[in-house]
Amino acid sequence: MMNVFETTMPRIQLVNTAQSLGYIAGSLIGFLYKWVNRQLAITVTTAMLGVFILLMPLCPNVYLAILCMFLSSIGNGCFDSSNAVWLIEMWDTKSPSLLMLGAMMYGLGSILAPALARPFVSTDAEPTDGTTLASVTTEAPIDYTYRRQQLVIPYMIAGGTTLVG
Repeated sequence: MMNVFETTMPRIQLVNTAQSLGYIAGSLIGFLYKWVNRQLAITVTTAMLGVFILLMPLCPNVYLAILCMFLSSIGNGCFDSSNAVWLIEMWDTKSPSLLMLGAMMYGLGSILAPALARPFVSTDAEPTDGTTLASVTTEAPIDYTYRRQQLVIPYMIAGGTTLVG
């Protein structure tokens, strides 16, 4: 990502900070459910999550990527916190198995997502003889414009499934 956005490592690390802060802010939205319709809040924030995931690879600079990550994480935090409360309210004694199902699906997604995204983010210059990528020199530099175009595909899949689901 650092090369795609042509920025420094400290700046690209702000994306993770923005993600964490957005998730915290989203989880705190649960305090507003006394005054705001919960279904409407979850619908809006989940739509936010999907839209800003879709927009992430289209950001022209790292600052907009940080903003997209922050706003999408607000949706993620709101969904996670309110989803657990809703399941406990609706399923009462059967809620632990449903909560574990959600955790299992998160784990499954954490395993499958990198495998599905690998063709879009890997380089053609990966060594196959056991050497490290740092020790391999290539004749042609990596085209990060092409890399950015390739990143649109997995982000569109993730954002689209979020919006549909």
